[in-house]
Amino acid sequence: MSARDFLHAAFHDPRTHAYRVVESVVWTLIILSIAVLIAEPFFPDGSRGDQVLQRIDQVLLGLFAIEVSTRILTYRPPELEVFKKPPLGRLRTEVFGRIRFALTPMMLIDILTVLALVPALRGLRALRLLRLLRTKRFFRYANPFRGLMHAFEEDRLLFAFAFSVLGVETILGGISLFLVERSVNLDIDSVADGLWWALVTITTVGFGDITPVTTLGRVIGGVMMVGGLFTLALFAGVIGHSLLHAVLSIREEQFRMSGYVNHIVVCGYEMGSGMLLEVLSSEIDLEEQRIVLFGPYERPRQLAPEFMWVQGDPTKESELDKARIAHASTVIVTGSRRVKPQQADATTILTTFTIRSALTKSPAAKNRKKPVRIIAEI
Repeated sequence: MSARDFLHAAFHDPRTHAYRVVESVVWTLIILSIAVLIAEPFFPDGSRGDQVLQRIDQVLLGLFAIEVSTRILTYRPPELEVFKKPPLGRLRTEVFGRIRFALTPMMLIDILTVLALVPALRGLRALRLLRLLRTKRFFRYANPFRGLMHAFEEDRLLFAFAFSVLGVETILGGISLFLVERSVNLDIDSVADGLWWALVTITTVGFGDITPVTTLGRVIGGVMMVGGLFTLALFAGVIGHSLLHAVLSIREEQFRMSGYVNHIVVCGYEMGSGMLLEVLSSEIDLEEQRIVLFGPYERPRQLAPEFMWVQGDPTKESELDKARIAHASTVIVTGSRRVKPQQADATTILTTFTIRSALTKSPAAKNRKKPVRIIAEI
């Protein structure tokens, strides 16, 4: 293995031992840097303790810069694994592939953190807290932050269009106001002042620090305000579209991260099984023992609020932990009324064996006093 292949594996291949070592070192540095950031306010500016912390912080930021640079330089664009390219085409693919990789949300956070090496940008040090989002332990099955990042990446063209509209409005409005009022408005000394006024006018209808004084300047301001309404509506539509699936994944994660135990799980519930819920409600106290309905559909509107609903496929072992099967007292597998009896029985048997297989592999199930009771409808 060449040095280049080793570095690629160490920074990009989670299956290798080198990658786990690098991640452990990076996490140690992140925790240490956060500890330095927390301790810094307790030392007066210019004191010996403050100087020591600043030196440690500079060293940590330098190590972060090396880590981020190495991660970008050792990245391999996936196109090169599929297509043969001439030397010039390969070089272009590697350059633009690394640029796209550097512009991903998590890499941008890392780059902004490293920029704190510049004295004027030391305030960006607090962004290192966002590096904690790299962890996978808290969101083993459905990482909502990864869902958010994925949503932004999937709709990057929509976001590019929205930001392009915002940029064009800001540039046109800012330059127009500068040209109209630079000789009569004491608050406008440069194009940057005009651009700042245009941006805050579009997003907040202005702070009042810069105000047009001429009639034409006020006309420009009115046009910018009306344009801002449409721009904000555009952003609202794009963000609403992008975050829909991410929010759904967060809702799925809610029950898995809860502390519910000794509950009853009903797998494959359909609205035709209403009598089952009536019987369960009469037999148990819903305040003491929760009933969780686990099915592949959205929560039915007619379902009573005292019953919890978790959306997922009970025939897939990877999704069973959404309903905390290993912590339940009883699992009831119901047959579908929408298909033929033979097909419904086959699905019930598959679900039952999937649950048994998942329980044999679950560490929590091995420590139970009593095994999970499974009731299947055939």
